[in-house]
Formats: sequence, C-alpha cells, structure tokens
Amino acid sequence: MSVSQPVITTVTTLIVGTACAVILATVGQSAAAEARILETIDRAGTRTIVVSDPSGQAVLLADSVTQVQSLDGVRWVIGLSPVVDVHNVDLGPAGRRVPSRRIYGALPSALMTVVGQTPDPGEALVGVEALTTLGAEEAVAGVVGEGVGTAIVGAFDAAEPIGFLNESVVIAAPLQAASEREALRQVIVMVEEVDDVPKLIRAVGAVVHARDPTQLRIETPEALVELRNLVQNELASNSRQLLFIVLGVGLLVIAITLVGSVSQRRRDYGRRRALGASRSAIVLLVLAQTGAGALPGLLFGTGVGLVIVSLLAGSVPSLAFTGGVVVLALIVALLAAVPPGLLAAYRDPVRILRVP
Repeated sequence: MSVSQPVITTVTTLIVGTACAVILATVGQSAAAEARILETIDRAGTRTIVVSDPSGQAVLLADSVTQVQSLDGVRWVIGLSPVVDVHNVDLGPAGRRVPSRRIYGALPSALMTVVGQTPDPGEALVGVEALTTLGAEEAVAGVVGEGVGTAIVGAFDAAEPIGFLNESVVIAAPLQAASEREALRQVIVMVEEVDDVPKLIRAVGAVVHARDPTQLRIETPEALVELRNLVQNELASNSRQLLFIVLGVGLLVIAITLVGSVSQRRRDYGRRRALGASRSAIVLLVLAQTGAGALPGLLFGTGVGLVIVSLLAGSVPSLAFTGGVVVLALIVALLAAVPPGLLAAYRDPVRILRVP
C-alpha cells in the first residue's frame, strides 16, 4: 500500500520527520538547558544532609558513618573529625598552619585526587588551595600538629558540597577500626535523588550514633529544594506547551493529508470491502501505511534534531527524553490516521463502485 502511494508516504515521512526535528531542536534545547540549570542548583547542595555537633557536647560517634551508608538512597557519606591545625615539618613551627581533619568513610566522588595517590589509612591529602599555604607545592610533605603527625601523599580538588575542604588537609581514618571514643563534628550525606531527601532526613537522624542526640544539628537544603522544584516546574511547563503545539500541528497536517489520500483511493477501498475485507482491516491498512511513512521520518528527524541541539546548546537531551519524543511522534502519527481510516472503512462500497 505504501509502495503504491509514494507521494502520500513521502509526505507523511516529511511531516513526521519535521515534527520530530522541530521538537528536539526546540523542546530538546529547553530540556538540555533545564538539565544544566538543575545540575548547577544541585551542586549548591540540594541533595546534601549535614549532621553536625557544633559544640562537641553531643559526641557524634564515628560508627554513624557505617550506619548511614547502609540506608537506601545514599550515594556517599563521610564523617569529619574536629579541626586540628597542622604545619609543614620541613618549615618547623614557624611555618604557616592549615586546618586538618580526619575523614571517615570512602573518599567520595566529589573529592578527586589530582596529584599523587589515594591515601592509605593514616596518610593524608592536601587541598589544592592549601598547597601554597602549607609550603608543599609538590604535594609531598610531613605535617604535624597537636596530637597529629602524618605524611601527605597527594593533593585533592573537592567540589560542592565539600568544597570547603580544599583549604585543609584530610587524613584517611580506618572506619572499621573506629572506636566509640572517636567523635566527629560532622557527618555529610549525599543523597541519590532529590525526592528522597525528606525521608532520608528522618532516617539519618534515627541511625546516627551520639551520646546526646539532642545536641545534634541536622542541616537540610529545604530552601534549595523548593527553588529547584520551582525552576523545574516552570521550565517543564513551558516545554510542555511548545511540545503540545508542535504535536497538535503535526497531527492536524497528517490527518488532512490522509483524508485527501483516502478520498482519492475510495474506489480501491470500496473494492476491498466488496471483496470481503472487514472495516477493521481497512483501518489497519491505513495505519500501516502511515506507520511505514512515519518510521523513516522519525529516524531522520531525530538525527537532525539532535545535531541542531548539539550545535545550539552544546549538549543533547537525555536518552529518555529523546526516546519519549520519538514514541510520542509515532503515536500522534497513528492517531492522525484513525479518522481517515474510519472514513475509508465506513463508506458504502456499493455507492462507491456504482457506475453512473
């Protein structure tokens, strides 16, 4: 059927391909921009929960890190000890001091080793902003302070929400050997999904181990989460409106084109009905013709749209978004074919085939 009507099939291909390309070039660009904006907001700490013991009276214990890490939805968690100032051994007591902290838990993805090696328990890394202050430009030095003595084996660059560590030295602590007397000042939790933050706030508060939990402070990113949701809803609303407009226009144009095609081939459909074809078979025939024209259009339009988005926005929308657009465009094309298919199926074959 599609081979016998190359013009209608080609027109359907062009319409569906154009609709798909326009959606990806416009709504896709908005989706890519939305993802970048939300990522920027997320870097400010929308998925971060911080349990702190500012006074030291709560005695927040190191085994809390293990308890929190076992919760579903936690990407990573670290514990930080109280600050101890340290200086470079080679420069002596006159050397400038930087804060140091023992860090419990696996080094998170937000803390990247840029020079040297990952520290073994008891070894240290220095933040990129503390290198010059400490006088350890090669990121190799010994540091000492009150009750602290360790070797620096590399440097790190920390991203938010732990960017403040770039001005300090972090000492890897063996969590499995942490005793109850080892107290923390902070437990920093990164959550996998923003929507999981409210429930994990309650769960984290329940599992952290402290001698006096009433002295703990749990800092939550409620304002940032509200801002993120507001921005996401606003951007998504504008994108949906544009998406529906493009799909609506495409549906209308395809329907009009197919109505004309059905009118031109009414005798062919009439003969099929007279020879015993059911109404549902006629509708499926029109749908098959439309699908045959839509599929190459979807492939072509998707490729063109992604290229345009990449050139204009510098990135492409997610695979889920792209796949959703393709499926929606195909559904719209098939929906547009239903009225013409019913028109062809319910015409009286006797009247169509009657010789004047």
